[in-house]
Amino acid sequence: MMPASQHASRISQLLNEQYQESTQLLSVLQQEHAALEQRDLAVFKQLLEKKHQHVSQLERQERELLNGLAALTGAPCDKQRVAAFFTQSRDNVLRQAWNELRDSLMACQKQNLVNHRIMEASRVSLQQSLNILRGESPATKMYQPSGKTAENHVQGQVIAYA
Repeated sequence: MMPASQHASRISQLLNEQYQESTQLLSVLQQEHAALEQRDLAVFKQLLEKKHQHVSQLERQERELLNGLAALTGAPCDKQRVAAFFTQSRDNVLRQAWNELRDSLMACQKQNLVNHRIMEASRVSLQQSLNILRGESPATKMYQPSGKTAENHVQGQVIAYA
């Protein structure tokens, strides 16, 4: 069994590794943003693979961190306990490393949401263009007897065939 000081050292190392991985993920997400704006599908596909690799690595590192903290504290850890452990820690280095990691992960989450919104806007635009080519009027939302909304398409004359 490792002494507590070795566990703490390993925890610090894991936090730093996760921080490095999260900054690399943020870089990929920013590149993904540029590829989405330029509508460069080839680059986007490459970046998507890199993004999945970074996310998988972060998940592996998170499991290792949870196991390390469980060994250090002697109790099973979940995400809430991890956050509480670091925010209540007297070790300024660990607390600072945790805050940097948390901030980096929040930046990743924010950039991923921006990218998702760009993709969704592109999808809606493409759908509207396809509806025009098919001769369909824009979808209008109507209430059904159940109270849910449903799109109401009005068929028109087809402008072009592919």
